[in-house]
Amino acid sequence: MKLVLIGKWPPIEGGVSVLNYWTCRILAEAGHEVHVVTNAQEVEPQYRMWLRDEDREMLEPDFARSGGGRVFVHNTQKADRVSYIPWANPYVTKLTGKALSVARSHGCDLIYAHYLEPYGVAAALVSSWLNVPYRIKHAGSDIGRLALIPELGEVYREVLGRAEKVITTPRHREKLEGLGAKSDSFLFDRNFSVPTDYFNPRALPLDIRTISSQAAQWCENLGYPQPVRERIIRVNTASIHLDRPFIGVYGKIGEVKGSFDLLSALIGCHNVSLVAMVNGATPVFLRFLNELESAGLMGRVSILPFLPHWKVPAFIRACRAVCFLERKFPITFHTPTVPREVLACGICLVCSSEVASKFSFANNVADWKNMVVVDPGDHNLLSSALQKLVDNESLARSIGYHGYNLSQVVENFPLYKATRIRLFE
Repeated sequence: MKLVLIGKWPPIEGGVSVLNYWTCRILAEAGHEVHVVTNAQEVEPQYRMWLRDEDREMLEPDFARSGGGRVFVHNTQKADRVSYIPWANPYVTKLTGKALSVARSHGCDLIYAHYLEPYGVAAALVSSWLNVPYRIKHAGSDIGRLALIPELGEVYREVLGRAEKVITTPRHREKLEGLGAKSDSFLFDRNFSVPTDYFNPRALPLDIRTISSQAAQWCENLGYPQPVRERIIRVNTASIHLDRPFIGVYGKIGEVKGSFDLLSALIGCHNVSLVAMVNGATPVFLRFLNELESAGLMGRVSILPFLPHWKVPAFIRACRAVCFLERKFPITFHTPTVPREVLACGICLVCSSEVASKFSFANNVADWKNMVVVDPGDHNLLSSALQKLVDNESLARSIGYHGYNLSQVVENFPLYKATRIRLFE
């Protein structure tokens, strides 16, 4: 099969980029030719991961030598010379044009888009012009937020209604039918699994201090403004000498992500350090820096850039425990992947009760046995939990071990691979 995927890809960070990457890798390994059409090279600095020369080969997985297929990546070009009023980056048009060219020159059996905006719109246009079927997978923000805007909702109804297949989960079916999807178009997917070839206890720990000490290099590479660079370097320089165990956190920063609850809890700890692989150069990131500085946490926090998906296991394995403290998240059916990644690596997961309740395996959660469940708003309780994990290495290891065993019950990656392949047959 020749597939054109229109969607997010590294160096864009985030869950959709993760799912697209591992899906395409699975398909290529199974012998398919996958052409990724993306605007990833145009992503803003604050949402861009740090790719090094050693990562380039991973961007286009090639399994031809072992009898498999290959992934080819086709990026849109920046529209610096495009000038019209009011100005906007014409992503839909550029993605449509690039996908149209790729599909025509390479031939394609199927078009797939993940995210309605702008990727699904582009897929629908190319499909209609080339008479090639398309399938689409939505995101929570698509149907929970963007579809509520009247002008966007009208277009999404057409995109969903004309799709050969809509890839979703059973709980979203009614909402999608209300947005125009045909009742016989649904393909139900296991929402999340993690590639246990990478996410496992055998992953070698990342050298946190080396990456931290290279802040000047990666800040410049990612294009952070000079004032932001200087502040990150100052934070990392203050903490570079630390040899105490790290508590880790990674992903986007925000109030609903529990980021500021975590800083408040750190104030009440002693001999506890935080390593944060988070987004930079956004207003909320600058607030994060302001609060850690004003709270007297300089010397106890290290900032890392977003690292590519295949290096996340190394980050997790370098930490004593990893926090995922999302709470009061506005899209109630949002089910993040991060906790599954941490469990699969055999590292102690500290998560909010809200997140723990969303697990398909919620009934198997045992507090302080296979993970630590907290209310992030109770800063004293969170502080006490972090202190306990740092002071008691054997306890943290035991929780990580049992968390890994729990992940083995729910994660069956060979089955997941087969499921992903069937979705595109």
